[in-house]
Amino acid sequence: MGYLIDQFVDVIDKWSEKTQSRLEDVTTLVMSKTGRALSFGHEVPFGQEAPVYLEFMDRVEHDAAVDVAPTLRYADIHLSLPTTKLWLEKLVTHVGVREDFLITSLISMYEAHLAEDARRADAVSTFIEEFATLTDRHGAGDAESLPGFQLERSKVRTKAYLLLDLWCEITGPIIAKENLRRYQVEQRTRIRE
Repeated sequence: MGYLIDQFVDVIDKWSEKTQSRLEDVTTLVMSKTGRALSFGHEVPFGQEAPVYLEFMDRVEHDAAVDVAPTLRYADIHLSLPTTKLWLEKLVTHVGVREDFLITSLISMYEAHLAEDARRADAVSTFIEEFATLTDRHGAGDAESLPGFQLERSKVRTKAYLLLDLWCEITGPIIAKENLRRYQVEQRTRIRE
């Protein structure tokens, strides 16, 4: 159990490390798109101490949360990798969602999210270019600021596409046909035992 889930959780960790982004950027989206964030029942703002909130949590999530941080916070508990992993495993074991379907869907969902960010970066880049051109045309800025605008435009666009490319690169091995076949063989073997 958890062959693809383990790989996905490892990818989220690797993604966070390589991009210097917060784990919660991915886990929040994963949890909300799979319905967990909607079933919390009691919202606690980010960073707020939440020991009272433990009574609303499943015991298994509490055990994972204790390992995450001695001072329990909403983000530490519900958006941590151990909790995300436990939730995905519950979807497979208790709800009956196929693990291969779940993980490939989540990978595609986050890729679409990053692609949307890249489209927004294109729009911002276009706006910066138009603003720089307009400023230059009307003499509102000096000629030296135009290269700065061009550099900023390039950075915005490049970062978004680099993130998208990196996500595709690190998740590629999970959704590769050979890996999914290995998973299916493992599942068939487990069923026969």
